Amino acid sequence: MYLKNSIMNTENREKRLEAIRNGLRRGDGRRIAILAGVHPVWVSYVINGRGVSERVLTIAEDIIAKRGQQN
Repeated sequence: MYLKNSIMNTENREKRLEAIRNGLRRGDGRRIAILAGVHPVWVSYVINGRGVSERVLTIAEDIIAKRGQQN
């Protein structure tokens, strides 16, 4: 059971990261870093799946959502 949940979580995580990567624009990484209080390199690691930070991902999703509302 644990392995099945782990696989599902991995699939969901990859889909989430892909959606974020597709929605971000140039300069968004720096903006996310400022809002999250982290280094831009860490933002890059998280968005590319090499690091884990719910805060960074949530801020990225918020930026994408707000941009969608403006258009």
